[in-house]
Amino acid sequence: MAIDISSTTRRIVYTGSAGVGPYAFNFEVLAQTDIAVYFNTTELTLTTDYTVSLDVDGTGSVTIVTGSSVPSTPTASDRITIVGDRTIARSTDFTTGGPLFATSLNDEFDSQTIFVQQVLEQSDRSLRAPNTDPTTINMTLPLNTIRANKTLAFDADGNPTTGEIVGNWRGDWAAGEDYVKRDLVKDTTNNNVYICVTAHTSSGSLPISSNADAAKWDLMVDAASATASAAAAAASEAAAATSESNAATSESNAATSASNASTSASNASTSASNASTSASNASTSASNAAASESAAAAYVDNFDDTYLGAKASNPTVDNDGDPLQDGALYFDTTNDVMKVYDLGTTTWYQLTPTVSNQTNINTVAGISSDVTTVAGISSNVTTVSGIASDVTTVAADGTDIGTVAGISANVTTVAGNTSNINTVATNNANITTVAGISGNVTTVAGISADVSAVAADATDIGTVATNIANVNSVGTNIASVNTVATNVTDVVTFATTYLGAFSSAPSTSVTGALYYNTSSNQLYVWNGSAWDAAAFSVSGTVTSFNTRTGAVTLSSADVTGALTYTPYDAANVSAFGGTLIDDADAATARTTLGLGTAATTASSDYATSAQGTLADSAVQPSDNVSTLTNDSGYLTSTTGVTKTASTGSGVLPAGTTAQRDGSPAAGYIRFNSDDTSFEGYDGSAWGSIGGGGGASAGGAIYENNDTITSSYTIAAGKNGHSVGPITISSGAAVTITSGQRWVVA
Repeated sequence: MAIDISSTTRRIVYTGSAGVGPYAFNFEVLAQTDIAVYFNTTELTLTTDYTVSLDVDGTGSVTIVTGSSVPSTPTASDRITIVGDRTIARSTDFTTGGPLFATSLNDEFDSQTIFVQQVLEQSDRSLRAPNTDPTTINMTLPLNTIRANKTLAFDADGNPTTGEIVGNWRGDWAAGEDYVKRDLVKDTTNNNVYICVTAHTSSGSLPISSNADAAKWDLMVDAASATASAAAAAASEAAAATSESNAATSESNAATSASNASTSASNASTSASNASTSASNASTSASNAAASESAAAAYVDNFDDTYLGAKASNPTVDNDGDPLQDGALYFDTTNDVMKVYDLGTTTWYQLTPTVSNQTNINTVAGISSDVTTVAGISSNVTTVSGIASDVTTVAADGTDIGTVAGISANVTTVAGNTSNINTVATNNANITTVAGISGNVTTVAGISADVSAVAADATDIGTVATNIANVNSVGTNIASVNTVATNVTDVVTFATTYLGAFSSAPSTSVTGALYYNTSSNQLYVWNGSAWDAAAFSVSGTVTSFNTRTGAVTLSSADVTGALTYTPYDAANVSAFGGTLIDDADAATARTTLGLGTAATTASSDYATSAQGTLADSAVQPSDNVSTLTNDSGYLTSTTGVTKTASTGSGVLPAGTTAQRDGSPAAGYIRFNSDDTSFEGYDGSAWGSIGGGGGASAGGAIYENNDTITSSYTIAAGKNGHSVGPITISSGAAVTITSGQRWVVA
């Protein structure tokens, strides 16, 4: 159907706070299959997991169906995603000189617009360069073999490249955790940071360096050494501060000396006799003070040029911007080491080992005795090196070797039983057979008491085996056996009531008990004290009646007496009725009724076969006369469809939509007063068949209502067409079966 395709994003995401929905989407689609629905990250299946309701403008809503991919009603923590997903294909082919319909063009243009919007929606969510990037930018990713297990990075030009991932922070190390490669943990005993190089489940205790899984970790940050280095750097810095303080003291002392010299000069001016000497001394003191001040300043400057402090990388000039001097020092905060400058090679050398080197040094220092031992057996080490592959093989079997070592006593025992083992080996086939039914052996072992019990009942089991045909018969009729078991009370009652066939009377204490006497062929009943013969013999003859015994012939008086009334009482029947009752045969009765006989009645007085058939279809007292027609085919019943005149109109039932038959059948026809049109029922739905709302203006104009007041479904194999605009009333809906179309022009 032709619809407007608005400029909108063909994707919408909801939380599951609305439960099963409905969840509306505001982008237009042409069919229910034009969308994809996701529950969290799972794509759902139409009908099985969700249903779609489409509005006339192409928008609609989704209702979730729980039980399959959606196990329970969604909650606010779930996510419902609806995205445009029309299959990108072209289904229309316009041929030269062929028909070109507006509806076909509109459908094709709608599809193309939807395709472009779907691609744009996906493109907007992709990684891409800004429009303002240079035209030289190449956003192509490296090959999959190059970027595998790498991070996405960008080179100096801004093009994609591969980067290395440091790791995934897992916090403090703990036992019983599953660690995978590149997991980062902290050792809380020394604050060292390690990276996992082999996936494993942790065990044991800290520190990691002495843990059984130490080889599965690499040290990333040696916090312990860094702390020691930082402490050393702090001590050096404190020493430098002390030296600087001492230099400041010397400078202060020099200033004091200069002040004293000034005082001496003043005194010299008042002591003429000592003026020359004092002046000379003052000059000397001033000179010494200036020298001390200069020396202190030079010391401070020399220290500042020698120890440059803490820096993140190798400096190229000193703190004053002057060239570096030989032996200059600084603390490398990146690697946590002290470095010294060699002017001859213009190279910085580290004075302390790196964190990893220090770890190795500590490790070697801790096994120095082992190193000495290895040094003493260097020839053996060389030999082992020559059989490294064998050593590797043995190492791979270390677990098995350890297992064997742990059962050495068993190995010795086995060695002492070689003859028995050989015997077992010759019975390998039997052992294999037993191994193949180990489950059965285990089962039998678990029910050994039952097996013993069965063995003790071997005689009974033999008896059952001998009578297996009977057992099988019971098994075949187990349903009947079960029925008897559930009705055992009735069976017992019957067994004590009917005693069976005997040649003479049996003993019983049950009143009402029966038995059949084979000598007299008579059924007897126990009256509580004696056996009485039953009233009928096996031939059906009455053998006793009202105290009479033997073969009894009943008379009408016997019947009247037994019924306690006289069936025919002349006082209650007319003379004619009495005569008719007393007639001996049908011929006499016909004469009494005045009907005559077939021999004396003309054949024309009897109904023909066709007339009999017609009589069978005639109106009966219970018939609905609204369905009758006369010989000319007109309805003549005043309670059915009537005509106004022979050349007038048929009067059909009329009423509102709500007044339709509750259970209509195909072929029903009526006039709908709501729609002002005739309508008929085709077996599945009511539909207009002309009249009001049909052709007007001599058949040139077809009209349709502009409001749909009740829900309607366009069934499979049906399409619809309406002239819009169309308004669908609240509570009503138009459902278009998948693959069908409704065109609103």
